[in-house]
Amino acid sequence: MKTITLNSDNRSVLIAQDTDTVTLEADHVKRNNERIYGLPRDAVTLHEGVTVPNNWSSSRYFFDGTNWVENQVWVDAHAALSG
Repeated sequence: MKTITLNSDNRSVLIAQDTDTVTLEADHVKRNNERIYGLPRDAVTLHEGVTVPNNWSSSRYFFDGTNWVENQVWVDAHAALSG
């Protein structure tokens, strides 16, 4: 798997399959033909060959290139809205 983390705090905000083509552009990340704006090349890091936690959700984990640490202030928006 692949993950994109924010350079500011190492939050994992996007995952992709190993077979996906992920490129970091000046003003966005491109995953195959999908463009994700708001993630400029200078603000993110691409990590490849990672094992993603089974319950991964965007911003739920921090990843420093080796270790995953759960974000203690992460809120499951779906559960909060349906709760």
